[in-house]
Parts: sequence; structure tokens; C-alpha cells
Amino acid sequence: QQLAERWGTNADCIAVDAGADALLLLFLRLFCQVGDAVVLTAGSYPTFPYFARGCGVSLFEYPYHPETLQHDLTALAAAAEQHQAKLVYVANPDNPTGSVYSFAEIAAFRARLPAETFLLLDEAYIDFYQDSEQGTILPITARVRTFSKAYALAGMRVAYVLAEPEVIAKADQIRIQFAVSHPAQLAALAALADPAWSRGLVAHSIALRDQLAQALQQLDYRVLPSATNFVCVVLPQVEQAQAIQRRLWQDGIAIHRP
Repeated sequence: QQLAERWGTNADCIAVDAGADALLLLFLRLFCQVGDAVVLTAGSYPTFPYFARGCGVSLFEYPYHPETLQHDLTALAAAAEQHQAKLVYVANPDNPTGSVYSFAEIAAFRARLPAETFLLLDEAYIDFYQDSEQGTILPITARVRTFSKAYALAGMRVAYVLAEPEVIAKADQIRIQFAVSHPAQLAALAALADPAWSRGLVAHSIALRDQLAQALQQLDYRVLPSATNFVCVVLPQVEQAQAIQRRLWQDGIAIHRP
């Protein structure tokens, strides 16, 4: 009910689960059977294809756009049609590139997909990208959100999804009803009750992100535009990326190398 008020929708359009990963797996189980086609961008959030392979689906992965390093929505839509995909997965904002498409662009992409193809939108970083349509429900689509980033509750494992009531009703039939603990629910309610705290956290994170991006650019690194709380640095050689990652790890700094 609190989330419904936050996004100007109805409670029957929302389900809550133990972290965004649990919801990604839930929708794979809900819509896909062994052998069904699933389309996604190669290199995007690696946990999703890990789950997909575990569900026995046929994965069709397509590269990022070669110039922008964004999801190639045209290629994904064509692939969904070609393979009669049961599900298309898009992280928006993306992990690991940090790129983002507006709601209008995503809605147009949804319209290009086959009517029987379900669109699974991973919006874990949506709080760092302000769009007036964040509460809008898209047809045949799930918009997965989390309390891990903008509310700093990663360890509590609380996430939610916005979708049409009939999709939520189906999800509730197989969702583990008591996966989200009582302390986690209380933490989420406290976070929702103090929106100024989250806004401050987001603003502080964005300021640090931009400061880091500027410092890296001054060192002549290619830094991609980011709509998240992290930056993605593109290096020309794999060996260079490995060497930097190893050197930072020796200094006690962990960075992700896709």
C-alpha cells in the first residue's frame, strides 16, 4: 500500500520479494519453460543469464550497440520476433554500462515486441534517473525495483515489481509468501516514510559519481555516461583491464570487470 501511494497506482499492481534477483527468477519461472527462447544483451547483468540457464531456456544474446554501448533495442526486437521469444530482459539503467533509455523509448520498444513476448525490465538503478513516468504500468511488462541502492538496504533483501494486476496475481501464485522478513519490511517502511533521506543519499551518490568520472576523464580514460551510482570505464585491451583490477585488488579496492 505504501509503495502504491508512492507511485500513484494500486496495491494489486505491486508484489514484494526478497531482493531484485528473487523477482527476476520469479518471472523466468512464471513465463518460461525448458527450451523457450529468451532474448537479452550479452554482458548485461550476469546474474540473469545465470538464472536463465538454470531454468533451461534457450538464450539468445546480442551485443551492445558498437558506438554507444547501449542496448541495441532494434536488434533485440528483431530477435524476439525471429525466435518467438517468451521473454526479453533489459536492464534500464543498465548494469554494467550505466546507460539508460527514457520511458518513451522503452514504451516504443515494448510496442515493437511481439504481443506474446513478456518484457522484464530490471530497474534496480531507476532512482538515480528521474523520469516522470516511473510509476506507469506497461502492458505485458514487469518493472523490477529494489531498496538496495537508493535506500542502502541491500543486506535486508527487499524489492518490488510494478506490473498489471493479472501479472501480479499470477506471480503471487508461485511466489514464496513469507520470503521478506518482518525486520526487512519494517526497514522498507521506515525508508519510504523518510523520502528526504533517500533523496539526500541519491544526490550525494550522484555527486561522488560525477567527481569520479571527471577525475578518470582527466587521466584520459573513456568513461561512459551513467544514470546509476557507478561509472563504467572502457579500456582498449582486456590485459590492461585485468592488470588494473589486480593492482587495485592488492590495494584492497574491489572493482567489477564485466
